[in-house]
Amino acid sequence: MSSLSINGLAFRYLTELSGGQRQLVSIAQILARDPEILLMDEPTSALDMYHQLQVLNFIRSLAQQKNIIVFIALHDLNHALRFSDQMIVVANGGVKASGPSEEVLTTEMLWEIYGINARIDNCSRQQAHVIVDGFNQSLMSV
Repeated sequence: MSSLSINGLAFRYLTELSGGQRQLVSIAQILARDPEILLMDEPTSALDMYHQLQVLNFIRSLAQQKNIIVFIALHDLNHALRFSDQMIVVANGGVKASGPSEEVLTTEMLWEIYGINARIDNCSRQQAHVIVDGFNQSLMSV
């Protein structure tokens, strides 16, 4: 709990917690079991940006320190680029690409899978980011 800075939630009822607090408690419960493999589905979905970065950074550090395998389903491609070594892109029920994150996430893949015109640029800290320039409006459904 201290690793996620949620010690203050230890004696509160689950019904008293916000969605983000519940998410952090759930992650702490999983990590308390000292797993060798983590399977996580959108572990940051209910969190503000600070806590998203905190959790993903913590999980990445934990994976490296304890040599555990972590599979995380993420829709935020910038988080996926920043915190993953390998990426699997799944679309229409199948694997479309897999491999090193910065090799898998390409402008061509972003157009093919998501219908967006985008580029991958490095920020001043040399971290890759997806920058969206437009999207294929013909793919919109109401």
